[in-house]
Amino acid sequence: MVCVHTARSPERIWFMEYHWYEDYWDIPRRSPKGHVTGSGYYITGRLLKYKQPYIHTDQTAFLRTELFDMGYRIFLHYANGAVMEIKLGDNPQPVGPLTASSDLQSILFPDGHLKHPVIC
Repeated sequence: MVCVHTARSPERIWFMEYHWYEDYWDIPRRSPKGHVTGSGYYITGRLLKYKQPYIHTDQTAFLRTELFDMGYRIFLHYANGAVMEIKLGDNPQPVGPLTASSDLQSILFPDGHLKHPVIC
């Protein structure tokens, strides 16, 4: 019997990560081996097209739930130092619950401004 895991199954083994940074200057300049920085729209799009396993970028245009279907874990790096991993289902505020049809742009940027997490 062969067990197949989809991107949404809880047993999914994740090998790819998408790191989004609020501030360009927070993107690491010396990344671990295999990690690639895509600071522009075109470069980030190419990295996603060719399924680069570890992407560090400041491009908000690619923040969408389809990244989960592509096999990516999504990490948000805020300028205040907070780092948050978001997943389908329940997430801490300011993200909240996510479904496959959720629009990350409207959740993260209501009124055009980024909602920041509260650091305790």
